[in-house]
Amino acid sequence: MNENLQEALRRIQVTYDKKLSALHLTELELDHFPDLLLKAKHITVLGMTGNVLKELPDEIGEMENLRVLELGGNQLTSIPASFGKLKNLRVCVLRDNKIKSLPDELGQLGSLKMLELRNNKLESVPETISQLTGLRELYLSQNKLKSLPENIGNMTDLQKLDVSHNKIRELPQSLSNLKLMRMLWLNGNPLKNIPVPIQDLPNLEFFQFE
Repeated sequence: MNENLQEALRRIQVTYDKKLSALHLTELELDHFPDLLLKAKHITVLGMTGNVLKELPDEIGEMENLRVLELGGNQLTSIPASFGKLKNLRVCVLRDNKIKSLPDELGQLGSLKMLELRNNKLESVPETISQLTGLRELYLSQNKLKSLPENIGNMTDLQKLDVSHNKIRELPQSLSNLKLMRMLWLNGNPLKNIPVPIQDLPNLEFFQFE
């Protein structure tokens, strides 16, 4: 057992024994999700940024008290459907991975306020993401998206949307329903003209198109 894994297990055990609510296992070169971690279901904040995780176990959905989950800078290619069971999750950071697809169950995360998916390999996002009506911040830049969900306008709490540096040619008309939108990044896409729906966003403070 290498020293990094030993350190990770030590931290997990301390968290488990003392019923601590936050656990950070950052930059420990972990290549798998420790089984012991799945038993610490009381954890509300879990940081595992900068490791080499390639997949998440289905059992992660049983960590039902998670409110903040940071998994940026790993090598994840997908997210398990059980992710949808994390009903208390408010902040989810998955940037700088290799994620190619998202499960439909993502739309079940009713408490989610911020979703960070920059710099992955997404070609699409599921239509169910429009069910996240309480989401305030959505970051999807530097992927391979060709379109956005038609019903994105249902996400009426959305205030920050970054879809820069993708392959989007056209935006859904429902975008005009996002009346609380304050910051919008569209630069780095093959959009020919400023989309008409943008004119209907009364609270827009920052808009980047080119």
